Amino acid sequence: MLGIYKEEAAMGWTLTRVIVAGSLLTFVCLLLPAIFGGRDDVWGQFIYDYQSLIAGMLAVFAAAIAVSQSAVAEASQERRHREQMFLSQRRDLFAISRMANDLTLRLNYVAERSREFDEFELPNSVDGWSREACTTYLSLLRSASRLFDRIETIGDLERGLFDAELEVSFVLYRRQLEELLQNFPDRDSGFPEQYPNSNHAPAKYDQGIRAQCIGLANDSRDFLSQLQRWRDEIEKIYQT
Repeated sequence: MLGIYKEEAAMGWTLTRVIVAGSLLTFVCLLLPAIFGGRDDVWGQFIYDYQSLIAGMLAVFAAAIAVSQSAVAEASQERRHREQMFLSQRRDLFAISRMANDLTLRLNYVAERSREFDEFELPNSVDGWSREACTTYLSLLRSASRLFDRIETIGDLERGLFDAELEVSFVLYRRQLEELLQNFPDRDSGFPEQYPNSNHAPAKYDQGIRAQCIGLANDSRDFLSQLQRWRDEIEKIYQT
């Protein structure tokens, strides 16, 4: 698009120069006989008799050239404005795409870990956990924690472009992550209390936390669906 604008500006400036050069050449050719022929020459006498009219015509011509140059300058300014708008939109779209791509990967990962954790048949007692179940549980908590931290970094640029549906989905999903993670004071240090220890259930684990962990599969997919819908709509708007 920038190349098209520059090509249009170059063509407009070239056409103006051709008109000015052609007009000056024609004017000089008309004056030459009068200059060298003197007043005795018919054309020279004509120039002498109508010099005021000719001067007025030249003034009109100069004004027309000035107006033409002003129009060219305004058109060039408008093109620069459109270029700046285009570049600004590209920056916004790039930021949106980068944010959406990052969240998509993280949401898919959390949803997959949640689905895997749901497949384990865990006992109601604190005993009977397998190492694989503990490892999957820890992986889910860590991925949910990283996703929550990433969501907290979403700035006003991206958030301001959210539509109503995505904003509601965003707020609900963020709250669900926060409610799950607030059960773990050791979150900032990597959940050291949740490491597999024999066949015991990890610390802080209960059926309520299990329900929250399993629910992240559908919650993540729902939020991802809204995110992808919004991203497609934004791209359509910016490309028109």
